[in-house]
Amino acid sequence: VILLHPQGFDVLKHGHDNWKGILNLAAQERFAVMMLLGRYHKFNVGLNLNPDPGLADEVTYLKKSLQHVARNHCIDKDRIFCLGLSNGGRLCQHYVSDFHAIKFAAVGLVSAVRYPHPNHNLQPVPMIAIHGMDDGTDPYWGGGHSYWGAESVP
Repeated sequence: VILLHPQGFDVLKHGHDNWKGILNLAAQERFAVMMLLGRYHKFNVGLNLNPDPGLADEVTYLKKSLQHVARNHCIDKDRIFCLGLSNGGRLCQHYVSDFHAIKFAAVGLVSAVRYPHPNHNLQPVPMIAIHGMDDGTDPYWGGGHSYWGAESVP
């Protein structure tokens, strides 16, 4: 499971406390969790979920991170999931669209549904998305920061 944090969240300070449920489940069910860290607590996913030029290359980051994990642990390449909250959820969608070295088994998103444009996804990927209608940061009905675009969540 690739676990991606929201913007502004310091995983090194608060990651274990806030993600304790999935970490305990991973230990119980014997699956790996890989938490990626955004540069300055933010992943590079801008307008239409495309990266901003000159900033971090998140696709290369994922590729190198997965290579490292695969060298050191037994992973099932057909059972890779991406879970993300807000900025991390948008990065999950960017990965599904633009990272084709693996096939994602499924994606789980919280407060993050925006669609990549253009979408380079090669096949359908199961997705569950949860988004509150009173979200003032990433509004359900559209708007918010200009880098999300004008389209609404539904």
